Amino acid sequence: MGRTRTDIGLRELIGFLSASTALTALAIDTMLPAFSDMRQAFDFAPGSSRVALVVTAFLLGMASGQMLFGPLSDRFGRKPALTLGFMIYILGALGSTFAPTFGVLLVSRGVWGIGSAGPRVVTLAILRDRFRGDQMARVMVFVQAFFLIVPILAPLWGQLWLSLGTWRWTFGQAVVLATLVSLWSLRLPETLAVENRRSLHLSELARSLREILRTRQTVGMALAQTLMLGSFFPWLGSSELIVSEIYGRGSIYILVFAGSGLAMAAATLLSARVVRAQGSRTMVRRFVLIFVSATLVASIVSWATNGVPPFGLFLILVALAISLETAMTPSTASLALEPMGHIAGIASSVVGTLNFAVGAILGYLIDRQIQGTVTPLFVGMLIYGLMATACVYWATGGPTQRLGASRARP
Repeated sequence: MGRTRTDIGLRELIGFLSASTALTALAIDTMLPAFSDMRQAFDFAPGSSRVALVVTAFLLGMASGQMLFGPLSDRFGRKPALTLGFMIYILGALGSTFAPTFGVLLVSRGVWGIGSAGPRVVTLAILRDRFRGDQMARVMVFVQAFFLIVPILAPLWGQLWLSLGTWRWTFGQAVVLATLVSLWSLRLPETLAVENRRSLHLSELARSLREILRTRQTVGMALAQTLMLGSFFPWLGSSELIVSEIYGRGSIYILVFAGSGLAMAAATLLSARVVRAQGSRTMVRRFVLIFVSATLVASIVSWATNGVPPFGLFLILVALAISLETAMTPSTASLALEPMGHIAGIASSVVGTLNFAVGAILGYLIDRQIQGTVTPLFVGMLIYGLMATACVYWATGGPTQRLGASRARP
């Protein structure tokens, strides 16, 4: 593959894109080991789930930011949008590091999330600008593989900083890393030619939005993906509380979280083989039914054990559930955007915003119920899974078509 059309080598380009994408995972997973210290710092009860709001606020910020950076990068170019994203990211990380109150921390986390959307959205646009076909797929393999590894290592990285200082250090390290990556971005040339830049005129954006909302496959798969993310976010936000407070195994929380990350990575890699053998539609339809079955069993087991299943059994059940959710995500996202090739940029922004904004709220509805029992986690997953199943079968039950249209769009 040699060198790309940029002034940097292919390996450096992959490294930069991987590092930029990893900033999102670092902003979430690095501070998970500090939840207990944060409860003490803000005088929360030892088992309080309020601290999970720092995850929710970040996800809501990232959801809103995607609608900002997608159109901006199409209009003004990738580098200006990327630079703006890094600046907002660093500002939010600084505010979180020195936040005097929990309210200020939540606002700063929201700003941090907005900034995080910049590198997340723009790096994908850069890939689209630079590569096509099989070459783009090969590059994406490396970027995604790195992204899967980061959530596994991030809690260990956060624990290291926590051992050196207070919970604020787990936020402050992100300032340093983001600054280094932003300086690295100076080596990149602009990848979007002036003649390919698109207008921000409201009428054009509105026309694209109407088409998106009238396409059954896009709407159904986007809703299904949102519901599945809503079932995953409670584990992300409350895993520390569950392991440390409900099971009293705080000393091995990092290992538990890393293990769940390995399970998700393995399931995601396995799903690629299933897609090749059966196709995305069949894979999603089967996996969502398995997810519902698994969470139904988990809910029954949790109810039968008064909300606290044996620790080993709990880990197996939750790992199975979140692995199935993660394995479906690439296919649901691909199917959602499949009919939107001519307006892929704004479609990605709309779907991404829906995923993280609504998904974060759905996740928090479960988070707030987790008080001394894991039953709300599994029951919430089951309910969202049933709703996602309905969306998947509605979206894939016939040919791709616009809502209200009598014929499929060619």
